[in-house]
Formats: sequence, C-alpha cells, structure tokens
Amino acid sequence: MLKKLKFLFGLITAIIAIYIIIDNIVYFGSSRTDKFNALTLMNFFLGLLFLIVGFSELQLKRKTYAIMSFVVSALNISVSCFLLISFHTIS
Repeated sequence: MLKKLKFLFGLITAIIAIYIIIDNIVYFGSSRTDKFNALTLMNFFLGLLFLIVGFSELQLKRKTYAIMSFVVSALNISVSCFLLISFHTIS
C-alpha cells in the first residue's frame, strides 16, 4: 500500500513539475501568477510523498530517516497550505 502511494504522489509531483517547466518555456518572460499555485500544489504533494516515505522508513526501523522525513513533510505541507490560503485571499 505504501509503495502504491509513494508511486502515486511521486507521479503527481512529476506531472506538476513537467507542467511548470513547459509553462515556463511557452510563456517565457510573461508575468503570469498561476504558476505559483502549481508550485504550491507540487510542494504539497511532495510533502505527502515525504510523509509516506517517513512511514515506510519507520516500518524498516530507520528512526533517524523517518524523523527527518516527517519534519520535512510537516514543513512542506504547512508552507504549501499557508501559501494556498494566502493566494486565495489575495485574489
């Protein structure tokens, strides 16, 4: 189950990253702000990926890597939620 979730969140993160790269190539030099929402979503799914990695490391009895993954996950998810809320209140 954890491997499937790792694959799913990794795939979603990669798709959003590819979208951002293509968007930056096509609209190079423009002042579009919707790419920041895509970056925030990518950061959120990356946080979920780190959360799943933390649980899988915990199952393998690697507490140090699990704790680091949980800390990174908490930071990613909290920052992305803050940015999503602040973007929607501004616009």
